[in-house]
Amino acid sequence: MTSIEAIMSGILGTLLILTPAAVILLRPVFRRLGDYLEAAAAEKRRGANGRELTEMRAALERFESRLTLTEERLDSRLSLTEERVDFQEKLLSDRNAGAPGSAGGQKGPVAS
Repeated sequence: MTSIEAIMSGILGTLLILTPAAVILLRPVFRRLGDYLEAAAAEKRRGANGRELTEMRAALERFESRLTLTEERLDSRLSLTEERVDFQEKLLSDRNAGAPGSAGGQKGPVAS
């Protein structure tokens, strides 16, 4: 066996022993590092989602308040319109209940 072959077999033997040992020893370290990086990434995503969620809730509250105001305005306008329709119906029924001989049921001018 030449000196190069001896060196190569020594390097090969060392690699065959050190590689599994390094994997066995460093695997927990890299697993922890991976867990830490995953947790940091998840926290970063949660932070962005939490901020978006807060903004969406604020926008929803603004929308609900505007919707409530619009609903109140529509209710008041609807009740006012109903009162006007009732008043017009009353006027029409009074007009139609007028003198039977007048045109269209309208009372004619009062003769003096």
